[in-house]
Amino acid sequence: MSTRQPADLLIEARWLLPIAPANVALAEHALAVSAGRILAVGPAAELRERFEAREHVVRSRHVLLPGLVNAHTHASHALLRGLPVRGPRSSWLRETLAPIERRCLSADFVRDGTRLALAEMLRAGITCFADLSLHPEEAARAAAAAHVRAAIALPVSDAPTAWAESATAHLARAERLWDEYRSDPRIALYFAPLVSHGMSEALLTRVRRVADELDARIALHLEEFAALREPSGPGPQGAPGVEDSARAPPGSGWL
Repeated sequence: MSTRQPADLLIEARWLLPIAPANVALAEHALAVSAGRILAVGPAAELRERFEAREHVVRSRHVLLPGLVNAHTHASHALLRGLPVRGPRSSWLRETLAPIERRCLSADFVRDGTRLALAEMLRAGITCFADLSLHPEEAARAAAAAHVRAAIALPVSDAPTAWAESATAHLARAERLWDEYRSDPRIALYFAPLVSHGMSEALLTRVRRVADELDARIALHLEEFAALREPSGPGPQGAPGVEDSARAPPGSGWL
């Protein structure tokens, strides 16, 4: 009777690059996995003796390393590749990108664009990404179907968007999606005030309150937020507790 420990997968590689210790390439090492979790990392010969794996993969000329992270994407915009970029960024967003988004950014567009982006990311070794798109339910479903980790934005705006007609409608849809994925092991959600679309101080305060109730994170484009906070500029001059609580999507601790 075998005394070896059962495992789902044993991967051997010519080199293995671990998270720790840093800056080390381990030669002729292997990794054992069970139920989606790493059981052990060590010399390949030792792990072959220690584990009885249902699947054994040998890559004698390859490097095995943790999946890469793309921390800022608009994945569905993969379908807009080739769109010319001219002039200042703010003008391009307003005059070129925004009209195209209004015409094209349907749920089907976000679904198909995210699927394309996921295929490209996986081919590049990216297994986790943070995304901001309208119709976030489609981005979340595409990521879940691909079995990758994702932090998906819940967009919120005072102005109508392709996802919702008002601030209240944005928040209602965001909370429903939060409930759907609150226990998902791979998909995390965060609130993303769309400053460039229209953001009042009152809505920033509402987002902060809802995020606190759900223990959710908030992320926004700081460059756009800073522009709106200029004394001579339009928009909010800052909402109590929002600026100092604006946090990036789940970082390395969650990933």
